[in-house]
Amino acid sequence: MTAWYKKAAEFVNGTRIECAFVSTNSVSQGEQVEPLWKTIASDKITINFAHQYFDWDTEGAGKAAVYVVIIGFANFSSSNKHVVSYDDLRGDGLETKCQSINAYLVPDGEDILIKSRRKPLSAPVTAHYGSMANEARPKGDTRPMFFLDNKAEYQTFIAKEPSAKKWLKPFIGAEELIHDVERWCLWLEGAKPSELKAMPEVKKRVDAIAANRRASSRAETKELSKMAHLFGEIRQPKGKYLAIPLHSSEHRSIIPFKHFGPNTIVGNACAFVEGDDPFVFGVLQSAMHMAWVASVGGRLEGRYRYSNGLVFNTFPWPVNVSKQKKLAVEKAVKAVLKSRADEGGTLDDLYSVGMLPRKLVLSHRALDAAVDACYGKQFKNTNDRMRELFRLYRFQLSGGQGDLLDKQPRKKKSVKSN
Repeated sequence: MTAWYKKAAEFVNGTRIECAFVSTNSVSQGEQVEPLWKTIASDKITINFAHQYFDWDTEGAGKAAVYVVIIGFANFSSSNKHVVSYDDLRGDGLETKCQSINAYLVPDGEDILIKSRRKPLSAPVTAHYGSMANEARPKGDTRPMFFLDNKAEYQTFIAKEPSAKKWLKPFIGAEELIHDVERWCLWLEGAKPSELKAMPEVKKRVDAIAANRRASSRAETKELSKMAHLFGEIRQPKGKYLAIPLHSSEHRSIIPFKHFGPNTIVGNACAFVEGDDPFVFGVLQSAMHMAWVASVGGRLEGRYRYSNGLVFNTFPWPVNVSKQKKLAVEKAVKAVLKSRADEGGTLDDLYSVGMLPRKLVLSHRALDAAVDACYGKQFKNTNDRMRELFRLYRFQLSGGQGDLLDKQPRKKKSVKSN
C-alpha cells in the first residue's frame, strides 16, 4: 500500500491534481508512519482531508470487514481541510475543519513523525518485556513442556510429581491477564541438576525442550539447549509490577493493566513496569495515554498493539506535577481499583464497550480529570488530547527545560461542525 502513496505523490508533484486512497490503518498508525511520510516528504505532499480509522464493510459477496482510513492528498494546500473522526467505528463520523492535518490524521496536530525509542522520553519508570519461554516447538509437536494450561493439568502433574510444586508458578500473558485464565509454568531458575534428576516428570519436559532447541536452525536457540530447563529469555521482576497486555481488543476503550507480585511469571505477550506507584498506574490508565496508544501505536487488524519502543518510550508524561495533583491522581486510582473489586469478574467483563459498570465508568472519568489537570488543561476529545501530546512531545524531544504549562497556549484553529 505504501508504494502506491509514493507513486501517486510522484505523479501529482507539480500539478493541481488531488488523489485519495482507502487504505489499511497502518499508513497512519504504528511504525510504518515514519518511513512512509518521511519518504514522500520530498514530493511536498499535503494532506487535504482524511477519515480517521473506522470499520469498513465491502458491498460485494462474502463481505470482508476491514479497518481503514481515507486520505486525500495533493501537491497543494486546500482551503477546505477537514478530518472525520469516529467514536463509533461503525457509526457516523464527526467532521473537524482545520488548517493542517499531520501524518497521524490529527487536525492541526504538530507536523512530526514518531520514531521508536530505546529509552523513555520522559517517563519516570522503564517498561520491560516479559520473559520468553522459547520451547522451539515445531509444528505438530504436542508434547508437554514448560506450561500447564489449566487447573486440572496442574493438579494431575502435582499428583505425579509432588516435589515439582515449588517450581510451578502462576503465569500471565495478555490472554491470561484480561480473561483471568489460570495457567502455570515450570520456573526452574535456581534448580540444581540433582533436583531436576529427582523429578522424572519434569526431566521429560526439559529433555523435550532440549531436543527442540538442538533441532532449531538458529544458532542462538541451539545454544539455549544447554540450559533447557530455563526460559530462553528471563526478565522476571523481583518485586511487585504492573503488567501491560501487548494486544487488546478494539472493543475496549481502555486497555486494562493490573498489578502482580513477583511470584507470578509475566510472559512476553505482556510488558511490565516495576513497582506499584499509583501515580504511574493512573497516568498509564488515563484517557491521555490511551489516546496515544490508539493514535501512535500499531494495530493487528483492529486490535490495539502496545509496544515499549513506539508507545511507552515516546509517550510525553506531564511535567513538574505538583504534590497536590499527584495526590488527586492517587485518590482516583484507589476509586478505580475499588470499583473493579466491587464489581468482580474478569477485566474483559469489566471493560467491554457498552457493558462497563456505571461505578467503574465514573471512577475512570474522575481519573481522567485528575490526569488532565497534571497536563494543565481540560480536553474535549481524542483530537484535542493528541494536539497537546504532540506539542509536548516536540518540546520534550528538543530537550526543553522548565514547565511547559507556563507557556501561553496556541490560539485554537479547529472548528467543529456536524
